[in-house]
Amino acid sequence: GATMAYLLTKQLPPPLHVRHINSNVSLEMEHCLSQSMATLPANRFQNALEMKNSFQETPCFEPPSFPSNIPTFRRDIRKR
Repeated sequence: GATMAYLLTKQLPPPLHVRHINSNVSLEMEHCLSQSMATLPANRFQNALEMKNSFQETPCFEPPSFPSNIPTFRRDIRKR
């Protein structure tokens, strides 16, 4: 968990909320990271396979959002 936190934030752990440092990190990824760094061992992933499966099912970064009012341009290439 600490290594993943460093890779996402470029800061030494423990980041309490990774999204405060890197807003591109998804909420799901932040939750997985928090679980991997939980203080109580019972709240952490119980083995590497459980952690791997959780991270594989989790989107790492939020998809970028674009304004809906971006104009579209068409260019007719036949007029050349």
